Amino acid sequence: MKAVTGDPKHMYHELISLLHLPEHRNVIRPLYLATKKCGFGGKVGVVGMLLPLHRAGSLRDVLPARSATRTLKWSNQMRWAKGVTSALLHVVDQGGYYSDLRVDNVVLAEDGEAVLVDFEQRGVWAGFSAPEVACVENLAIVAMSAKGEVPEVVRAEYRAKMDRFVPGWREVGKGAYKGRTEGFALGWLTMDAEEREAAMVYMLGRALWCIFEAVGMPERAVWRQGGGESGVEFPAYRRMGKRERELIDRCTRGRVDERREQGVVRVGGRIVLKRGDGTESAEIVQLAAKDWWIEELERGERFLEERERWREERRESGETGGFSVFGGRPRLGEVLGILKSWEA
Repeated sequence: MKAVTGDPKHMYHELISLLHLPEHRNVIRPLYLATKKCGFGGKVGVVGMLLPLHRAGSLRDVLPARSATRTLKWSNQMRWAKGVTSALLHVVDQGGYYSDLRVDNVVLAEDGEAVLVDFEQRGVWAGFSAPEVACVENLAIVAMSAKGEVPEVVRAEYRAKMDRFVPGWREVGKGAYKGRTEGFALGWLTMDAEEREAAMVYMLGRALWCIFEAVGMPERAVWRQGGGESGVEFPAYRRMGKRERELIDRCTRGRVDERREQGVVRVGGRIVLKRGDGTESAEIVQLAAKDWWIEELERGERFLEERERWREERRESGETGGFSVFGGRPRLGEVLGILKSWEA
């Protein structure tokens, strides 16, 4: 049973989105509504939904576990890769988009099929997110920070930037739920249909990297213990052949490999320099993190400025092409066709 104890709008959005989506073997399907009669007025409210139980768990845990026990087969990896891609294509074919792709959100059914879950559309953490999405989310973090966390002059500056790049962002998620919405992930609300599919292809590339490298996370996370299994992180390759590498590189075009990698990492209960010896002072670690984030925010703002110019050029020429903006990522249908050709 999936339920909420607070504001139900995300669950309602997910439920309605799934019920409007035609059935697909690689997409989770609600079985029943969970309802409760209210103590005031006797109204019946929806408090949750019952979903199939997938005992095998998510690919986040299955991939490294099977790799460690040498029970991971190439046929399994291909099946999961095709299943995830097929699910995303199904969503796009229905006029929608999926903003939450990471291997945590891919579970295994009893028959071994990969099943996509979590349609709340609140977005995904930066380890999987397309760079064009992450840059908006980063601006929003500063703009929406609480008083005292960021100087007021900086908050005002970033709120003005959000007003320019994401008109209407202040009202997203506010008030009572009133039916179907476009979701709650601000970075996705700035894009048209082609740009959204291009961002989905990027996330798919990250997921395919995890599947074929047999790891549960594309990079070590500061906020989470563990990760970075066997020392390999995206976009490094250890197990894959040339064709897999080429496809993933195409899907993740627009990534910024040449930028300085995140300077800090979590080790046990401490945050330390990623390339240090663990004896650095807290002040040095904080400075490294601050410098990285300043560069990250500035890079994101430059991208958004460039995207506005690209969009203006497209409007003037009458062209579409969210994919050309990011260096020619393939469409979802092309990715699925490539995977099927490998199997054949």
